[in-house]
Amino acid sequence: MAVYVGATGACGISKSRRDGAEDYFLGGRGMTWPVIGLSMLAMCGSSASRVGWAGDAYATGISVFNYGISGAVIVLVSFLWCFLPFYLRSGVYTMPEFLEGRYDARSRWYFSFITVAGYTFLDSAVTLYAGATMMQHVFPGMPLEWLIRGLAVVAASYTIVGGLSAVMWGDLVQSVMLLAGSALRTVSAFAKAGGWHAVMTAVPPENLSLIRPATAPSVPWPALIITLPLLGFYFWCTSQAMVQRTLSARSVNEARWGTLFAGLLTKVGAYAILRLVADVIPRAPTLYDGAFATALGWIAAATMLAGVLGAAYHWDLRRILAFNIVSQIGYLLLEIALGTPAGASAAIFYTVHHLVEK
Repeated sequence: MAVYVGATGACGISKSRRDGAEDYFLGGRGMTWPVIGLSMLAMCGSSASRVGWAGDAYATGISVFNYGISGAVIVLVSFLWCFLPFYLRSGVYTMPEFLEGRYDARSRWYFSFITVAGYTFLDSAVTLYAGATMMQHVFPGMPLEWLIRGLAVVAASYTIVGGLSAVMWGDLVQSVMLLAGSALRTVSAFAKAGGWHAVMTAVPPENLSLIRPATAPSVPWPALIITLPLLGFYFWCTSQAMVQRTLSARSVNEARWGTLFAGLLTKVGAYAILRLVADVIPRAPTLYDGAFATALGWIAAATMLAGVLGAAYHWDLRRILAFNIVSQIGYLLLEIALGTPAGASAAIFYTVHHLVEK
């Protein structure tokens, strides 16, 4: 543990940049896509996410992982092609600064206030508490308050000293440990539980479905259409912690590849869950009947129609391509609305194909 903490801090401090505001807040705008992607992965896979998602999945089922699927995939494509180029061309350092240039000072102050308050009382507080809770299993005799203070001091030691560059290079070390630890933990957990078949047999079928009834206590199906896309839009498109990492890129393409790399790493688990859904849906067909399939089907049809008509109306190539992406999102929604293994497989193939080709 001491070696890991020391390596993270040393890597961050050695890469610190403090020659000016651009160096301190954006790492000199010289970051490459692997560093950006791994740093964003560390943000997505914080201790709060690991503890919260695992606990909720154990209590209510795997529908909690919709936060990383329906709340991110479509929004991620929109961010790469619609928002990211504007952010980089504007030359801003923060999201509140961008809002002030786009609107006025009131929007900057408002967004700054809710961002600082949210990170202080929600994100940072929960992350430190979850991390300290996990550390109590390593140091069972140490008070929780001391562990929280210790984690805060370690994070601040290279964050304040080195700026964004130190944070991102420290994230690189943490993300490698995160991937390795997650793989080992998964193998160990299934081994102790008796294997994959034993887990699938013991867990109730309704807990193995991503699509839950509207009365479900955790992530009912209306949340997939209304709530999660809004949360995903905030996290990927406007969150200062995520967007700032893309602003440090040396070019638009580096930022796009870094974001796609992070999306690929965070969606590997989502891909496995979707492959599981292809097997689970026939066991619980009623979860895809009725209101959810109908609502999602109509939304898919409207999205496809809007994309096709918008592309036909415009002559500018960029606008045509933008509306083409809208219509393709409609195709994905329709494949998901079908609720069949073939539809799920088609959605996965379609998404991977477009991420690679476009």
